[in-house]
Amino acid sequence: MRSLSKKSRTLRQTDVLRERSTTKAQEAVAMKILEEKTLGLSSDPVQFFRQVVGFEPTSYQKDFVKLFVENQFTAGRWCRQSGKSWIMAALLLWYALTRSDSYIALVGPSWRQTKLNIRRISYFLRRLPATMYLKPQKTRLAFPNGSVIEAFPNNPDTIRGPTLHCVWWDEGNFTPNDGDLYDAILFTLGTTDGKLACTSTPWNTDSLFWKMCNHKDFSDFARLHVTWQQALEPNGPLKKNILEKIRKQFGEDPARWRREMEAEWAEDEDVWLPQSLIVSCVGIAKSCGEDLQPFDPEKTYDGEFFGGLDLAQVRDSRMRQTLNWPNEKKREMRETSPSKSSARSSDETLPQTQSVSEVSFLATWTSAKSG
Repeated sequence: MRSLSKKSRTLRQTDVLRERSTTKAQEAVAMKILEEKTLGLSSDPVQFFRQVVGFEPTSYQKDFVKLFVENQFTAGRWCRQSGKSWIMAALLLWYALTRSDSYIALVGPSWRQTKLNIRRISYFLRRLPATMYLKPQKTRLAFPNGSVIEAFPNNPDTIRGPTLHCVWWDEGNFTPNDGDLYDAILFTLGTTDGKLACTSTPWNTDSLFWKMCNHKDFSDFARLHVTWQQALEPNGPLKKNILEKIRKQFGEDPARWRREMEAEWAEDEDVWLPQSLIVSCVGIAKSCGEDLQPFDPEKTYDGEFFGGLDLAQVRDSRMRQTLNWPNEKKREMRETSPSKSSARSSDETLPQTQSVSEVSFLATWTSAKSG
């Protein structure tokens, strides 16, 4: 009777090595083809976005790309969620791959924000051949052609030394000490004749970003203004349904809608603190020794504490803020937003100095009394 069992195959080491070598050779050929295809599109950034990075830019994003390529200084005044960070991340990746030995810097209101933009660029790396970039780091991306993209904190002293070829300044209108930072950036570009692209949503008119977009002394800046109408689907990422709800909720604060969605400068008429003063109080490395970070609820903190309570009664929620000063250089901050129902009458006052527990007690007591 014929046996149904098959004779086992002898597995030789030479066969395994030969198959593995063949597979690696095929992968190398495929990688080479992809790399040549990528570099072949290098002269056209829009084609690079479309066929390599994998997205189709909007018409206003294409306009901004054209301004960036053809001009040394570019200012993008765009509404919220219109895709300015997305297109800049892809654009800088294209710039780094197509210009060997380029040093590209990312700056913004804080180091945390510039590191977030490094992550945006890293997202696009997965679309590229592995041979076209080195292992990504949290603050730095490097490429075999010698180009580097690095995130810097908002401190003119840290960016003053390097020689840069391109700088992306994100949220320029929300950056404290913008004049000092701008001066430092200009000198880093002095020997390379490099580029500066500044993008932001408008905030205060007493700012350098406002001058980039309006002042005659900054006429070297190529400017692009994008509103929510241009970014509405199908021409952009914004959804009509939720925008209608947001606009309705902003009914008592039309200045905010103009700033956020129409990308226009609109100062509130009834504010006590001007926006420029608020921006100047952001805790960053230059003024505090490091970027302020929220309290970790799992840790215990020692030192001298200062508390403040904003008992807003018109549009905003009440805000409690606690600062910890363990020494002159290190400061910690914590913010909480209790319920809107916790209003306090204007004839009641708080003691000038209190412990953190007393501030918390007063906040609870005020809510109970108001209820």
